[in-house]
Amino acid sequence: MKQMCFESDIDLIFIYNDEKKPFRKDNDDSQTFFFKLVRKIISGLSTLTSRGILYRMDTRLRPSGNQGVLVLSLNAFKEYHERDLLTWERIAYLKCRPVAGDSVLSEVVDDIIQKSLKKTFSIKKKNERRR
Repeated sequence: MKQMCFESDIDLIFIYNDEKKPFRKDNDDSQTFFFKLVRKIISGLSTLTSRGILYRMDTRLRPSGNQGVLVLSLNAFKEYHERDLLTWERIAYLKCRPVAGDSVLSEVVDDIIQKSLKKTFSIKKKNERRR
């Protein structure tokens, strides 16, 4: 089994609970609020400093890859896993685990992932790559 090393990157997916309204002072909707927050997190973790980069991050493991939204609502994440998850994404999700955030949301996300991994699926087209 390959472990994290100096050249490894981390694949991150950002999910928010669309039923909860975050505390904030601006008038942004939840999608915009979390998009701005995630951009700050990514910037902080991947900024080049005199000592290098803290983490090399890959956020393409989300619906539509780079063309998709950076932050997914829980409902959008669930719908995608129920309908459109590709074979290579299933493989990538085998080692996926929540690492931060609300513990209840983490359990719900983990449950969605586990159900999608157990579900039978048909082999999609040879060119199903979306990254």
